[in-house]
Amino acid sequence: MAYTQANITRNELRNVSIPAPTATWQPIHHSFLVNETIAQLHMRGQDIIEEKHEIAAEGLRYFGQFKIAGDTPEYSWMLGLRNANDKRFGACGAFGEQVTVCSNLMFAGEEQFGRKHTLNIMNDLPGLISNCLDNWTEAKVVQNDRRETFKTTKITDRLMPQILVRSMEDGIISSSQIGKVWAEWKTPTHEDFAERTLWSAQNAFTEVLKEVNQMTMPTRTIKLTNLMDRVAAAA
Repeated sequence: MAYTQANITRNELRNVSIPAPTATWQPIHHSFLVNETIAQLHMRGQDIIEEKHEIAAEGLRYFGQFKIAGDTPEYSWMLGLRNANDKRFGACGAFGEQVTVCSNLMFAGEEQFGRKHTLNIMNDLPGLISNCLDNWTEAKVVQNDRRETFKTTKITDRLMPQILVRSMEDGIISSSQIGKVWAEWKTPTHEDFAERTLWSAQNAFTEVLKEVNQMTMPTRTIKLTNLMDRVAAAA
């Protein structure tokens, strides 16, 4: 197989070779990181809906993205993994509502773990993954409570323009996107967001943000959540 390609399978990933270790440096198979993380997800009852794997730098670097089922059909979570056996970066993972993991080395998420390729990485990595998943599980409870609050917070057409202005001031959207968010708010793409709530307002922003540079998506999403929290607190 080629050693720099996107959209490879887990089986193909197993066939990617790794360099020989040294006295102080221990590369790991990309599949070890993937399989260990997936196993711990399954132990916690988390199901993977979609997954994408990519290798680069002649197979020395790995980037993976996973969509994980949420507690309800309308909601899902993201997992990003990366590993570099050329000493460029360590074995890392990121969890959250929005995760970025790119071959240009952009990497972001709400909960993260990482381990350099030094001795004992094979022993230490499972514990780091477990701790991160536990933290992420706690964070999901907070996010679920937030979502329920948003669903019961009523938003009027009179308040929505104020939210739009604040979102532009916070760097969530640009001035050219205000009209698009307003249009999505007035006529939602998905019927589930027809009710005039903060949950629907957040979705209007999310739909428009799908068109922005994915490297900025995590930062914009965090800012959007903070703005929605402030609106909910003031309601």
